[in-house]
Amino acid sequence: MARALDIAWLKDICADNESRAWIDKIIAWRDYTLEYNRFVEDTSSFILNLERYALRFNASSSHSTIEVYHEIFKENAHFMVDGFCDKNIAVVLDIGANQGFYTLKLKETCPDCKVIAIEPNPAEYAVLCENLKLNNISNVMHDNVAVAAHAGTLQMEIIPEIGAIGGQNIRIPERPWIKDEFVKILEVPAVTLDSLFTKYNLEKVDILKMDVEGLELEILQSCTRLPQIKRIVTEYHSMQIKDDLIQYLKDHGFSLVFEDPSPSNSYSGDIYFVNQYSPHHI
Repeated sequence: MARALDIAWLKDICADNESRAWIDKIIAWRDYTLEYNRFVEDTSSFILNLERYALRFNASSSHSTIEVYHEIFKENAHFMVDGFCDKNIAVVLDIGANQGFYTLKLKETCPDCKVIAIEPNPAEYAVLCENLKLNNISNVMHDNVAVAAHAGTLQMEIIPEIGAIGGQNIRIPERPWIKDEFVKILEVPAVTLDSLFTKYNLEKVDILKMDVEGLELEILQSCTRLPQIKRIVTEYHSMQIKDDLIQYLKDHGFSLVFEDPSPSNSYSGDIYFVNQYSPHHI
């Protein structure tokens, strides 16, 4: 089931007529993809000016990119809890940063915070870097690696035209529309959550945001630094993973403060946690 888009809102936030024309093209490409389960064969790219941002879009994946933008900037994905992200936030780990939209929106509230943005897909990572540069976003460190339970390498499946999904098995959860020819296999370097604390000399993390397509629980289970994390917002990609995440984090001192199910399916969404032993609560 495709995510509903507010096309009038998208056009309204365009900074120029050229960007509005691109929105029309993106929606036409999206309709084509949804109707025929085929992707647009166009290797071109362009800049879309949305609100304050200049953003790189690749034509073949633009239908997916606009959905992610809409999810974060219109639907407030990962930002649904009042006070969860405030001006006092100093350090954020963005695991599964995709093209950087979460980081961009975070910086609106916390312009001085330090963000470590991690994205394993090289194509999405390249756009992330360009988006940060285009918009002069400072104090963001970024790395083209996967986060996993063990360091080394990770084999992941991707669909180049849908950069928002990618993982060890992208057919979990079940996605009947995926054809074998859509899927490409990548081998990417993998690091642990603990190693990010060491590499970036982190004493504490105010927010850990994760979108890792099913690896959420094993990443957290391998982490010895959970007491140094104040707040966690993570996507879940099955009801079992959601239940296991809630139980595991509850057992390790975190309270579930909000659950935000996806409007487009019944098996995924965001869950928000606060460390009970942190001196600062929302």
